[in-house]
Amino acid sequence: MKQLTLNNGVKIPIFGFGTYEISPDQTKQAVLSAFEEGYRLIDTAQYYQNEQQVGEAVKASSLNRDEVFITTKTMTDGYEDTKIGLDESLRRSGLDYFDLVLIHWPMGHDIDTWHALEAAYKAGKTRAIGISNFNSRQTLDLIHQSSVRPMVDQIETHLLLQQWKMHEFLEKESIVHESYSPLGNGQQNLTSNPVLKEIGEKYGKSPIQVILRYL
Repeated sequence: MKQLTLNNGVKIPIFGFGTYEISPDQTKQAVLSAFEEGYRLIDTAQYYQNEQQVGEAVKASSLNRDEVFITTKTMTDGYEDTKIGLDESLRRSGLDYFDLVLIHWPMGHDIDTWHALEAAYKAGKTRAIGISNFNSRQTLDLIHQSSVRPMVDQIETHLLLQQWKMHEFLEKESIVHESYSPLGNGQQNLTSNPVLKEIGEKYGKSPIQVILRYL
């Protein structure tokens, strides 16, 4: 599995398994199956309500904790609520630490929320911190009012929404651009796209493999 290096030196797998809309009762087995297929990055969130089952899968697997990369995302707003929420996420998951914690989306008190992530990072509760769904202005606001630069911005990115302007901004700021919905959001029918099929036939790959390699 190829890895990228975040701006604090932590390595993150280039390819991951997201657990959005996987019900809690199916999450543990889904994550275990993902591990068996070679995934090492698992993405959950407080909003998904399956952090506990992700943690159970980590413990039930044959993998050591340092062999997997676990991301979660906050759904809180402000310093105190975020601090409490992150401690609850650790308790629910049964993990000693997360590898990456993101602010799930911009809200009313992003600077205070970010400061709670900074505190968790400095306390060793997470190895890296970042943001999700933030634009360049919102990202710069955080950078200018914090002591720790975001390491990741997770934004919707796929063939029909390539985010080149934001990508160039993030590269300039040494922030990893992480895609969610890399195969589209279910409305574009990318897997049956004739151009992708043609490319796939040329190289003996599926349309999904072509999409992911391009990204």
